[in-house]
Amino acid sequence: MTLSLAFDSSLDKCISSFLREDSLECSDKDGRDLYKCEKCKKSSKAKIKTELSKLPNIIVFHLKRFQFPSMKKISGRIKFTMYIDLEK
Repeated sequence: MTLSLAFDSSLDKCISSFLREDSLECSDKDGRDLYKCEKCKKSSKAKIKTELSKLPNIIVFHLKRFQFPSMKKISGRIKFTMYIDLEK
């Protein structure tokens, strides 16, 4: 399994940022951020979240090296430990 992570000061922070809940932006004609459910036909604010249901034996972390859309290269160091607790 490979995870593509945004650069942060530590690997734990990169993983937390990748797995956090985000709001989907979908504006209606009144300027509100709403999502229309195709099943129930109701409009509501929508959120999206990535969860790891089963952890693999091997996982590869790919840290993004450029900021988008400017394509400015990210320089810096990242802190990490030999063992990462992904059960949180």
